[in-house]
Amino acid sequence: MHDLGPDLVQTWLPQMDVLAGYAASSMKIPWVVSERSSSSAYPGGLRNWLRLREARKAAAIICNSRGGEAYWRPRVKDSQQLHVIPNALPEPPATAAFPQMLSGAESEEKVIVYVGSLSAPKNIVNLVQALGMVTEQDKCRAFLCGDGDLRKDTESALASLNAAARVKLVGYVDPVWSWLKRADVFVSVSLFEGQPNAVLEAMAAGCSIVVSDIPAHREVLTDRSAVFVKPDDPKSIAEGLRRALADPSSGLREEARRLSEAYTIDATARRYRDCYESVLASGR
Repeated sequence: MHDLGPDLVQTWLPQMDVLAGYAASSMKIPWVVSERSSSSAYPGGLRNWLRLREARKAAAIICNSRGGEAYWRPRVKDSQQLHVIPNALPEPPATAAFPQMLSGAESEEKVIVYVGSLSAPKNIVNLVQALGMVTEQDKCRAFLCGDGDLRKDTESALASLNAAARVKLVGYVDPVWSWLKRADVFVSVSLFEGQPNAVLEAMAAGCSIVVSDIPAHREVLTDRSAVFVKPDDPKSIAEGLRRALADPSSGLREEARRLSEAYTIDATARRYRDCYESVLASGR
């Protein structure tokens, strides 16, 4: 910061909200905090306390969801700006990728895809149990795209399934668009989120969508565009997956695709620019 002399600093990770935030405020550089989750991500502890203390020196806080805004609303000072700016989706050719050729999946088989980290907030163990119920009885396969600190737990849960051969952990994949284009159903049963990129991408890719009934998913989807399930109940998740797999109508998919069209890079960039200009004009 000293060498570059920026007009404004934006921090993106909680630890940078503490370290880089302290540096920016010490050097009197206007500073913007990013909020990518919601209150359930911050149960307490020293790091979160330090983050809150430093964030009170920021000029603005940009949340990507109403859940993030609700977390910060009682915590900001009157002089601080609080914005909600949604995530953005890339435009073609990224979204026009060809469907992934999946090893072991026959062309007539239905495919369920999960994209995300293997972590406790993503509720991965309950998801694996539900996938076992569905793939054991229905002619379909499931692929888990992602990695994380619960990888070993996920592998253990998969090994215990009768249908383990039909549920495959494929690890981190890039690009993800070709996987979503092949999927008949996308599933995400997180316990909490900010604004989930993977869900937005699945909406744009034209998947039938099964998601946990949490505020973050309700913010971007409706009952006309997705199947909502109870995240703490593997049977509810399995029933939702079966409903999506059996639905001959494209109505849910088309409505989800229509909703995704609002999340453009141009619209998000304009809102960031307006926020930056407002911060700089305030002189903080």
